[in-house]
Amino acid sequence: MIADAGDWLRDVLEEHASELPFLWSQRTEAWRRPGFSVRALGQHDERLDAHTDALSLAREEALPVLLPLMESGDTYEVLSAACAMLRMGLERVERDVLELFGELAEDAVQGFARAFAYTRADLSRAPTPTPQHEAVVLRALAQRGELEDTRRLSALLQHDEPEVRRHTWQALAFIGARSSLRWRDVFEGAMEDEPSLRRLALRTFAWSRQKWLLAELRRVVDGQAPGRPEALELLSVLGTAEDAPRIREALADKALGPERFFLAGRLGNPKLMGLLLSAMESEDTLAAACAATAFRTMTGVLVESGQLIELDDGQIPIPDVALAKVRWQEMERSFEKSTRLCYGVEVQQGLPADALPLFDLISLSDGRLRDFFHGRWEGGPTVLEAFPYRG
Repeated sequence: MIADAGDWLRDVLEEHASELPFLWSQRTEAWRRPGFSVRALGQHDERLDAHTDALSLAREEALPVLLPLMESGDTYEVLSAACAMLRMGLERVERDVLELFGELAEDAVQGFARAFAYTRADLSRAPTPTPQHEAVVLRALAQRGELEDTRRLSALLQHDEPEVRRHTWQALAFIGARSSLRWRDVFEGAMEDEPSLRRLALRTFAWSRQKWLLAELRRVVDGQAPGRPEALELLSVLGTAEDAPRIREALADKALGPERFFLAGRLGNPKLMGLLLSAMESEDTLAAACAATAFRTMTGVLVESGQLIELDDGQIPIPDVALAKVRWQEMERSFEKSTRLCYGVEVQQGLPADALPLFDLISLSDGRLRDFFHGRWEGGPTVLEAFPYRG
């Protein structure tokens, strides 16, 4: 029988538990939110870690607070409870967590993927009643560096359920070139998948250092083939100065939407700055705001007017165009020889270690992927996905 909170004040434990789901959701969004810095992630993870530790140190006395979260089926509530319970180091509690994992419906198991990856639960005992349960376990094992037999991933990649394919692509990213997957053979099929999975698949090809990838991205972009928006996005990350004309052409293509201006920020080529400044003067306020975000990605300079515009995944500022022009005029000569700028730093030959705290998480993720793909960094996605993040 589960005891009440004893010496631990129940309201204190409830406060710790109530903070965690929101903090986990914020952390997830941070990797997609322009401007959320590496330094801010470190501070955020300290809060998450402290709340999780407080609950895990309470051990059985925290279970009455955590079990309702675990049983809710909400991704972030499950993640919060599972992390705290698996950190307790109690075999009985771990067994109960794994048992509940096997009992939850397929759409409720998403939170376990990271909880299993961030803890040392014995996943050889995890039940896998459905392909989605299996994919979650394989993804966690891959992130922990414990997945030795990768043959099952090829079959899961063909599964009808998108979430199964999503976890499988994530597992393959952690494994990289060690996988037995015939990478070239699955490229065309990946490009026919839904956009979010196309994006994930393309980044997985990059994490596996498939050297034919750049040529395929250019072929898709030049041929207006299916998956062109996602190919443009990754080409802006991995490409070189020779791809600037492709990105320039994309910036003029209104069919790609206002967020096409993010491509210029990701490529970082100063020769595209004129197009960004012109876009900031556009009557299309969303396009102007996206161009301002790209300006900041490239230069590290905020040119906000104090007004915000809503996007599906957050807010971005409407620019002060006059300020942007003045600031670029001040900086332009110092960047004459630059080919790839990120937050005012030349990064064509890699992200300098002393500049990492300057970058936002999108730029960090893109830069690390680019450096890994080109052989300048060996950390891989496991380093980026670690919790707490250690740089």
